[in-house]
Amino acid sequence: MTPKRFILFVFLLAGIAAWAQQDDDVIFRVELNGKWGYIKYNGEYLIEPQFDAVENFKSPYGYAKVGNIQKVYYKRYPRNIKPGTYIIFPEYDGDGDCYYYEKMQYGLIDAKGNIVVEPQYDDIEICSNGYAFVQKNHKWGLIDKTGKIIVKPKFNNCYYSFDDVNGLAAVEIRRKYVYEKFGITVYLRNWYKDRKPDWYVQGRYGYIDTTGKFVIKPQFHYADRFYPNGLARVEKYGNCGFPCAKNCLIDTKGKVVLKTDYYISYINNNNNLIFIKPHKEYMLEDREETGIMDMTGKIILEPRYKISPWSYYYYIFLENGKYGIMNPFDKTIIVEPKFDNIGYLHNGLAPAKINGKYGYIDTTGTFVIEPQFDKAGGFQGNLARVSVRHKYGFIDKTGMFVIEPQFDEAELFYNGLAQVFINDSIYWNYGKYGYVDTTGRMVIEPQFTEWRDEYGFIDDYHFLSGVAKFHQNGKYGFIDTTGKVVIEPQYDHVWEYFYKNNYAIVEINGKYGVIDKTGKFVIEPKYDDIQ
Repeated sequence: MTPKRFILFVFLLAGIAAWAQQDDDVIFRVELNGKWGYIKYNGEYLIEPQFDAVENFKSPYGYAKVGNIQKVYYKRYPRNIKPGTYIIFPEYDGDGDCYYYEKMQYGLIDAKGNIVVEPQYDDIEICSNGYAFVQKNHKWGLIDKTGKIIVKPKFNNCYYSFDDVNGLAAVEIRRKYVYEKFGITVYLRNWYKDRKPDWYVQGRYGYIDTTGKFVIKPQFHYADRFYPNGLARVEKYGNCGFPCAKNCLIDTKGKVVLKTDYYISYINNNNNLIFIKPHKEYMLEDREETGIMDMTGKIILEPRYKISPWSYYYYIFLENGKYGIMNPFDKTIIVEPKFDNIGYLHNGLAPAKINGKYGYIDTTGTFVIEPQFDKAGGFQGNLARVSVRHKYGFIDKTGMFVIEPQFDEAELFYNGLAQVFINDSIYWNYGKYGYVDTTGRMVIEPQFTEWRDEYGFIDDYHFLSGVAKFHQNGKYGFIDTTGKVVIEPQYDHVWEYFYKNNYAIVEINGKYGVIDKTGKFVIEPKYDDIQ
């Protein structure tokens, strides 16, 4: 074998291996006779349907949460049940003076189908590092990758995940539950059986590591997860209660590096703090004037406006019902607030509305394309979708129509083709659709029947992996980019088609199966649901 042929052979094997690996990763959740399980792309069961509930596997550790309904018995009829549980109306069991209700209990399985944790917990939250928080009797604990209990359930609340950089998770302890009856108030550390408390007194948050040890002792009224820069937002309330909360930033040792009366919303890409007005004003006025400060607490922008990011340096701000553009870092107003609306910046231009019409402005706020459109979207490459007198077309960056406004509706371009509609109505399914390319050439003439759901939304007909589903005479099939039918219309519905893999979920006569790109069933349509 020549060196060139050998290299080609190696690449071919690598490609086949990658394709096979991609298929091997495809696992579907299936429901059969009221029970859920997992099935591979080739129809082989990973786990036969046996659970009352299942969730997707979570990467990179390949665990999935599964659940079974279990009965909880009472000696007498329960007056109050924990909210949020999967409740079937309490029934008399017919054997003695006993009532019961049903609730879901969760466990974990691995990617090979082995049960790691038997269903026994009220809830489970899988962390990105393979650990999991588990809830039992309204308390949270921690287990490791094997299901071993690291911390028995004792936390009132948890943030559900360890920080990816610092390996810390926020948890709450010492919460007090309050029950009131006949003028008597009782404070308890735990729920009274499964009776919902009337209210509760906030506990204290701290941070634990993966051994369950407190690295930062519980002392905060609220604690957020750590940002990649090693800082986390926490809150401490004053003697006057919630409106007097102090927002702080702490490091991984628990040291306060910043304290402020403002409500810190998030840290932006420039490593600055986006904040809202002081708690007391914010809560009383119910307003969202937003400001910016640096990590030292120095105010970059006073909270006078409601702002949102527009580009790397510029922000859109709202004042007296009008939108403008500013650079908050040097406090310069780039464009005075005069627009009725401003869209996001794409390829150097953004749609802006003034006096009821849309045009396109550049980063200086100057109209490059004069206001003339009823509706306008952002530029996708060199084209933007616009509407004039209820008809849609596409313009270039000079404002010239590349595709004249002639369609009742038009979608964005996917893989060089855009779905366009004629005789479209939000109330009736009688419109026809076809596809145009970026030059305006009608590649596939409008001939397919559109289908809207009960809320009036158009079904998704984009080309993915070279094919698109189509709807004709009440059935779904598939066409290629020339409009040729590659799979005849025969399905009652199609979901998740060829998006992340080589398969599509289809429905026939109320049963679900999976097909490949040739229309061959790799999983026969016999299941009550597939996800």
